Amino acid sequence: MSKATNVPPCFIPLNFTSQSNKENVLYYNANAAAEDIFECATGRLLAVINLLESLYEFDKCEATAVQAICSASSLLLNDAFTLLQEMNPVATRLRNENRKDY
Repeated sequence: MSKATNVPPCFIPLNFTSQSNKENVLYYNANAAAEDIFECATGRLLAVINLLESLYEFDKCEATAVQAICSASSLLLNDAFTLLQEMNPVATRLRNENRKDY
């Protein structure tokens, strides 16, 4: 059960790029609280920002290190993108419900 909503989990696969193969392996709980999904997405974005800021500090960097950083950044950005994309319908629904109250 989701701690915030007391609703059973509903696991949705992350997008194709995040999977890194043809089989769905990575999922997120679509019934998790919006704040938790948002926190997870922004945590990944912050990780990429910190990673790229660290890369900027290097004077010289080997090609394999740059390739690894690009790969990690791509996966983290895709995870965050999937989560934020999935939140959009939730945000739209909540906005519409709030408008009905006025």
